[in-house]
Amino acid sequence: MSKFNRRLRLQGALYTLDYQVEHKMPFIATQQLAMNNNPVRLKIAHMYKTRPRDTLWYSMSHRLLLSRKSVVRTWALGRSRVAFRKALEERGYDRDGRAIPSVPRAKEEEKRLTSLRGTADFTVREEVIKAKFSDIEKDMRHIVDRMIKTSLAAPVADKDKVSPVQQRVLYTKPRKAA
Repeated sequence: MSKFNRRLRLQGALYTLDYQVEHKMPFIATQQLAMNNNPVRLKIAHMYKTRPRDTLWYSMSHRLLLSRKSVVRTWALGRSRVAFRKALEERGYDRDGRAIPSVPRAKEEEKRLTSLRGTADFTVREEVIKAKFSDIEKDMRHIVDRMIKTSLAAPVADKDKVSPVQQRVLYTKPRKAA
């Protein structure tokens, strides 16, 4: 673990989590931006240039559920997202990871964290489909607790910092097609 990029990796019965205190662009977006002739390149570049850096970026992946029908995958992702947002709210954060002033939090947390920052990538496991919602909520509460502990232990990061790869991809003009 680098002292500049704190990372949390959890593998539970229902989810696999990869959380980084710094914002990281997802692999797919980086891949799309690297292709100069990609028609959605400008849209993705604009989205990441203007995306707020003082919030939590999170995504849910269903790559372990591909054998299931689309409606089942969507349902599993939806209930996971609802449980995650509920766990954030219980700890005093809104859906973007910003602290809610009216909700009391732990003293150290209140002093050091104005918001959860970084990137959280969830991989939803097949067990979520048969799990009770209360079990999903319990799992998400544990995940949010661990994310907060990781954020508290991490050094204060520059919220406007962009990695070298992201700089190269976002701030270079696409080459003209030959």
